[in-house]
Amino acid sequence: MTIEHLGVVEGGIENFESKEANQWAGATEDYTLESVDEGTLLRIEMETIEEYKNFFEETWPKALEKVKELAEKSL
Repeated sequence: MTIEHLGVVEGGIENFESKEANQWAGATEDYTLESVDEGTLLRIEMETIEEYKNFFEETWPKALEKVKELAEKSL
């Protein structure tokens, strides 16, 4: 699955015009699921501006831990 950012959502309203929206425009996220011997591998590739690098280095591990928890939760 590939996501391309077009802007931001602020207060529930799509914004394509602000400085922040323009910084996000064109950023992409690619998610790939791959079957491996140990189970399933989630591979993520992201292209964004350098300014957001620290944000993602801090938040991705937390978000991915939650994804793992939900994926492994028995129904």
